[in-house]
Amino acid sequence: AEAITGIESRGHRPLLVGGTGLYVRAIVDELDLPGRFPRIRAELDAVDDLDELYERLVCIDPIAASRMERGNRRRIVRALEVCVGSGRPFSSYGPGMETYPPNDWDLVVVDMDAETAAARIDERFHRQLDEGFLEEVRDVRSRRGGLGPTASQALGYRQLAAYLEGSCSFGEAVDAAIAATRRFARRQRSWFARDPRLWHVTIGSAADIDLATRELVRRWS
Repeated sequence: AEAITGIESRGHRPLLVGGTGLYVRAIVDELDLPGRFPRIRAELDAVDDLDELYERLVCIDPIAASRMERGNRRRIVRALEVCVGSGRPFSSYGPGMETYPPNDWDLVVVDMDAETAAARIDERFHRQLDEGFLEEVRDVRSRRGGLGPTASQALGYRQLAAYLEGSCSFGEAVDAAIAATRRFARRQRSWFARDPRLWHVTIGSAADIDLATRELVRRWS
């Protein structure tokens, strides 16, 4: 937010580029993001009965409970963590991700057909391997602490770590990483397809990219 303000104060227009949907929403919709409460989270994670956790959320924050599926443990635990840790209902932090209020941003999704995306994902992962991805994973795992719990689940890291642990062959790890990345790309498409404020530009070739770039410049000039 400070960077955006600084750019605008100098008479320029900020251009934000990125693919993580939640980060985009956090900026353009100025989300009020609740903090983390590790001790409370650990206590909640120790409770095996999901129905019990959901009923606790219904009692504490019925609005939040109504916005999530009864079987979604991750969201239920997160909502309870915030309710107990902050002393505020989880629902008080905003209307939820299903609302798309108007804002001053011009939102654009640069997309491509599934076949082109799949080919580029395959090419990208092999390029990462050529540039030392496997060696990087091996090096990080050898350090004290190794891969943290979040990093160990990251695309590519998880699959290559499984190979280094002897759980699969190298070819199986590569195939699994590419397949997981393709699934992630599909989830990204689904995420952005829900936002009616977005302008979608579909590209399949260098010529399409050139046309899309010209259109974006025209819109923003």
